[in-house]
Amino acid sequence: MTAKPKAPSQPPEGVVSQYILSPDEGDPFCWERVLGRDSRYSLCGDCCGWNGSHPISEELFEALVEWYRRFCRAPEVPGLMTNLDLDWIDFPAQGLELARRLKAEVGPTAEVRYRKPMEDPNQQLEPLRYVLDDGSVVAEESEEPDEQEPWPARQIHSGGQTGADRAALDWAIACRIIHGGWCPKGRKAEDGPLAGRYQLRETESAGYRQRTKRNVLESDATLIVNLGELDGGTLETVQIARQHKKPVLVLQLDETPIQEAAVRLRTWVEANRFCSLNVAGPRESKRPGIYAATYELLERSLEPDGSLRPKEVFVWPDWALGGDDEEEA
Repeated sequence: MTAKPKAPSQPPEGVVSQYILSPDEGDPFCWERVLGRDSRYSLCGDCCGWNGSHPISEELFEALVEWYRRFCRAPEVPGLMTNLDLDWIDFPAQGLELARRLKAEVGPTAEVRYRKPMEDPNQQLEPLRYVLDDGSVVAEESEEPDEQEPWPARQIHSGGQTGADRAALDWAIACRIIHGGWCPKGRKAEDGPLAGRYQLRETESAGYRQRTKRNVLESDATLIVNLGELDGGTLETVQIARQHKKPVLVLQLDETPIQEAAVRLRTWVEANRFCSLNVAGPRESKRPGIYAATYELLERSLEPDGSLRPKEVFVWPDWALGGDDEEEA
């Protein structure tokens, strides 16, 4: 069996510089550390020019600038300080391709890495990628601390439909919990194509059953959040889980107090040590209020007793508010 390639633990012989490609606010998109000289990375590429130790082509520089400007043009998602309304499947793929091109131009005397920006909803999933000499890319351990909420499951999966599915994705993004799953071809949902910030893969079929089955089978367990009669696609999800002997928990929020339901959810996930949890339920048009109920359920599950955390209000520091600078004493 061929060993899986991985990033070197130490810079290979002959490497004199290390580059990190990653978009950030304020114009920079590339940093460099010269080995034997620099203890930290310093800016080497922004929209004003390239001053890295290795020259790059004008074509590559223009492509890097356009990629970065795409990042800058993306609007913020309301209510989320660290997320941009960007296609977070295509944008990182474009960044990785640019990292490959950078590696091809700087050659074997430099290392090139791609780092996901903090605005990427799945920044916790393989945040750092290393480009090998042959252009292939491998995940690398990041020295940055894990900012994910201390919740029992590491990943939330969903089909992306309005209602319970969408609430699970929005909650995961807000808590910086890795999200994923399958959605129908064309990113089909009742309110139109699913936004690119939701990092779901498309099935070959535009129907809902294929994505429902894949989400059940490719998750450790499934949570069903429901109001009213258990029917339609929600009932089908339960049947698929039971048919394939996959763990499933059904929470009827019109029959169980939401705090009690949140404790049941957390206890179930903790006891079974599920790594990935598929969250499903009816669409919003069929069960109005299911989105808000699902979001509150998950929010309450952050606390062992099911209580709601006080809302944190972000306060800008004085220096970030603009205005006249204070005179030095």
